[in-house]
Amino acid sequence: MKSVLKQNKTRELRRPEYVLTDPLITANEAAAERGQGVSTFWRDVKSGLVPSPYYIGPKSPRWRQSEIRASVEACKRAPAKPKNQLAA
Repeated sequence: MKSVLKQNKTRELRRPEYVLTDPLITANEAAAERGQGVSTFWRDVKSGLVPSPYYIGPKSPRWRQSEIRASVEACKRAPAKPKNQLAA
């Protein structure tokens, strides 16, 4: 009977040839990026203030980080006026 010896081959780790500069982020990460709660974030998605997600799986919505940052810049508003200036 011949014995079969398994050769111990070491795998060389392959690194991607590209650098991901615009990562896909989850709803929790996107809400944190916008400084709001997750339910408020989803309400903004539904109303169109935030772009629609990319679905990488059936229940895996993701957003490009650059798109979320652009939506933050688009939603910035002027600082509120003090109450005494509103009556004048």
